[in-house]
Amino acid sequence: MGFKTGLLIGAAAGYVLGAKAGRERYQQIMDGWGRITGDPRFQDIASRGKAVVDLAAERVKGAVEERLDGDET
Repeated sequence: MGFKTGLLIGAAAGYVLGAKAGRERYQQIMDGWGRITGDPRFQDIASRGKAVVDLAAERVKGAVEERLDGDET
């Protein structure tokens, strides 16, 4: 089974299971997600993660620009 086939089967299964769970379960999940994301500890971890990703992106950008500048000479 290829990746695309597995992805389609997984998406279809998720849709069917989600439809069976109904609106009430969806609301429970969303309420739980809201409690998690509203927690200051989660927000702190998320902001630290974003800072790490931003720093990594800047380093990669700098390395790429340095490499490109080296190829032009």
